[in-house]
Formats: sequence, C-alpha cells, structure tokens
Amino acid sequence: MSLSKQTDYGTGHDFEEFIEELLNKNGIHANVTSYKQGDNGIDIFATFNKQIILIQCKNISKPIDANVLKHFQASVYRFGEPILSIIVYNSEKLKNYNSPLTKGARLWWKAVCPEIQIASEKMIVTCIQKILQNDESELNFGSLKLDSESEEESSGQELLYSKEKSHSAKSTRYKSDDDFKFYIENLLSGNRILVNSFNNRKDKIDIIATFNRQIILIHLSNSSNVNNLKGLQTSVSRFGEGILSVIVQNSEIFNNSSIKNERSYHKIKIVTEKMIVNYIKNRVKNNYKRPSHKKYERRENEVWSCSKQISDKVSWICPECTYINNPLMSDCEMCATARTAKNNFIEEINTINQLENQDYISTARPAKNSFIEEINAMNHHVSQDYQDYSFLEPMVAGISKNKNLCLEQQWDCPDCTLINESDVVMCIACGYFKD
Repeated sequence: MSLSKQTDYGTGHDFEEFIEELLNKNGIHANVTSYKQGDNGIDIFATFNKQIILIQCKNISKPIDANVLKHFQASVYRFGEPILSIIVYNSEKLKNYNSPLTKGARLWWKAVCPEIQIASEKMIVTCIQKILQNDESELNFGSLKLDSESEEESSGQELLYSKEKSHSAKSTRYKSDDDFKFYIENLLSGNRILVNSFNNRKDKIDIIATFNRQIILIHLSNSSNVNNLKGLQTSVSRFGEGILSVIVQNSEIFNNSSIKNERSYHKIKIVTEKMIVNYIKNRVKNNYKRPSHKKYERRENEVWSCSKQISDKVSWICPECTYINNPLMSDCEMCATARTAKNNFIEEINTINQLENQDYISTARPAKNSFIEEINAMNHHVSQDYQDYSFLEPMVAGISKNKNLCLEQQWDCPDCTLINESDVVMCIACGYFKD
C-alpha cells in the first residue's frame, strides 16, 4: 500500500484501519479498539519491543484543540507511567495549516503533557521505531523528532515537537496578556496546583490557586512596569492574614527594578514564570504545619495532688468540719478549708471504709450470689401471693352454711324420689302432693 494513494479517508474509522494496516506491515502489532464514542480517544493498541503504545487517530480538517489533549492525557494516565502515547493526524487534511495543534493546545502540550507525541501518518512508523529502538524499559523520548506540517519540509527539518524534561517555561515573547495568563494556568495545572481564573482585573488578582490546603493569590505582569500594582496589596488584605500572594512577571522583562519594587509590597513576592512552581511548592511546604492533637490535661492543684488515681474517684473528709466533699473539689464546700496532702492516701482509704458503712452510699462489691438471692426472694413472695387463700375462708364458710340450709328445706318425693324445692307443694314429676 503506497502512502501517496492514501491521501483521503472518508471517515475516521477508515483512517484508523489504514493506520492499523500500516503498523502491522512494518512489524508493529496493532489492533483497533472496539470502544464507542466517549472512550476519550484511545483508538489503537499497539506493541513493539515489549512496549505498549496508545494511539489516537484524528482525521479532521482543523487543528487539534486543547480539550482533545486533556481527554487523551487522562486516558493515558490510567495505564500508568511510562507509556508511549501518540496522536496521529491526517497531514493531507491539515496541509493548509502551519501546525496540527491550535495555539491553546500547543501551550497546553508544552506545559503539561510534552510526553504525548504528535505525528502524521507519514511519520508514525518512524516515530515508534526511534523511541522504542532498544529493549530498555525506559522510553527514549529524547531521540524522537516529529515531522513538519508539509511533506516538503519533513525531509530536512527536525521533529515538530520534542519532549521537555521539566515543566518550566521556555523564554518566549507572549503576544498578549491573555497568552501569558493561559500559559501560567497550564503550567500550574501541569504541576498539580489547582487554579481558578478571574476575568475581572479591578482587584489585580488574576488567578486564585490552591496547593496543599493553602490559598495562593497570583497577579500576572507581562510588562516591566510594576508601579501600577498599588491596588494589589489592598485586594490581598481582604482575604486576611497568612495568605500567600505572588506577582508573576515575564522573565524577558524581569530586571533589578522589579526586585526593588518588591520591597514596597509587604509579603508579596515577585517571581518569573520559571520560578513560580518551585516557589509555591517550597513556600507552602515550609509554612504548612500539621495540627497537633494535644490531649487536654486537667491542671493539678499543688496543695492536694498526691494520689491522682484515687483522688479523682473518692470523696474526701474535711479535717475541720468532717464534711464529705466531692473528689473534684479542692476546698471544703462547707467551711472552705483547703484540701491538704498530709496523710491524703490514708484519709481516702478511711473515707472508703466510712462510706461503706453508710446506708445511702455503698462502695463494697456485691456478693457473688446476692443477685440470685434477690430473685429467689421475689419469686417466694409471688408464690405466697398465689398460694395464700386465707382471705377466701369466710366466703367459703358462708356458702357452705347456705348450702346446708337449702338442703334442709328441700323435700324428696316418696313416689318418684325427685328432689323438689321447699316452696313446691306438688311434685313436679309425678304430681304427688306434699303432706
């Protein structure tokens, strides 16, 4: 398959299949993933020299924006580090542009994720082979040189992007204040410093960042004149004391006058974009102190602090009025006599013995079977209540007396032996008349 004929791909899936076939023909085992939309751009898994390669294919007619890089970077980080990740684009569709990345994406790539390689379909094989040219576990990003935008420039020019070893900014002229601000935001975000941007310049605070539970107020200066920052100190003071505040100035215009002006801003540091990350991390690390979890301890009374374990639990007797005081009281509640340390241990032991003899306080440990004895006593009383029928004896005697009286008044019929009531004169059964 010649590259010259493959210049136009109808869909992104056609472009993915072309890259897969191209890699396999050059000894790089590749498989197109079956992920659907929302996979954050991992289109092809490839392996070469025992290394995994994550590839995203972009068959678009406009430069790649920063959001594509952010999503792809998040997906790559899930696989761990180091791992080779490449965004391959269709050079024919982007031949009218000077760069495959937008301006914002280019700044984000340089500051945050320079390890992600950007290559066209004409240089993807060379890109992988140069990085993974040996069997070492570490990836040789430094030897990679990406292609330029056009085929004519690619033969004699170095790679479009190369890996930067650190996230420190390159000394470059920023065309506007927004470019400088965008670069600082990406620089801080790439070094795990959370940033929030503000568009209102009245308060002189352009960025509020947080790192290690600390707030950092940042003002950006893309000019050599810092005399117009008089309102910054007022804005910083509104946040209270102890807030780290920094003025970030362009390194190309940073001079001695900036250092002199720093003295007029109390506790406001003026640094360049090359020093901002190290300054924030070192300053916050030195200022951050973990809260000490000191246990609360009760203040000891110098007069009676002789036996803490017993004194905190046992009442004490006043030597003057013999009143039994609370164990936490240092003075007698009745006569205000101070609790003394003399023979305190003996007094407390005697107090225990005295309290044991009182009816309303008992510190003695109950007997082993006392609880069982109490339950048996209760059951005994209950059984007596159920078995004592003495209160029913008068009622039973009256009923028996009345019963005998009734039996005496009844009469038996001599003919049919039926027992008739006393008021009946004729037998109910046979009609016999009572004599």
